[in-house]
Amino acid sequence: MTTLLDRSETTPPPTSTPPRSTAWLWVLPPLLLVLLAVLYPLLRVFVESSVAGSWGEVLGSAAFHDALWRTVAIAATSTLGCLVLGTFLAIVLAFVPFPGSAVVGRLIDTVLALPSFLITLAFTFLYGSAGAVNAAISAVTGSSSPMLDFLYTPAGVITAEITFF
Repeated sequence: MTTLLDRSETTPPPTSTPPRSTAWLWVLPPLLLVLLAVLYPLLRVFVESSVAGSWGEVLGSAAFHDALWRTVAIAATSTLGCLVLGTFLAIVLAFVPFPGSAVVGRLIDTVLALPSFLITLAFTFLYGSAGAVNAAISAVTGSSSPMLDFLYTPAGVITAEITFF
């Protein structure tokens, strides 16, 4: 019985380390290239922006204050508009049964699935100075100048953001 349990001389001893993988050699060159392409520009921006006085000059300028105020005002107004319109649509779709409510819900989902630049492009094609709505109004009224010229104002940006979100 002991002869069966004894280790034979032909069995190799177990190894303690698994075979080495060289997969990291294939990952290393693209990883270094991406790190170089990302980190080098970030490092250059950090070095350029850390020059004495550049932050104070930017933060103290009137153009910065105007842009910051306009950004906050547009963001707050868009958020409020999205809350009002979204709450209204949610209440109507949830509590007012009508034929086609499922289609309306799917259309809303479809708009959310689109990339945001397509909303901008659609607004430009529809409401831009040479857009379809202005062309139709010009054909009816005979006017040569665009009647709707709100797209490039804060109201146009807010309308586009409310439409998308």
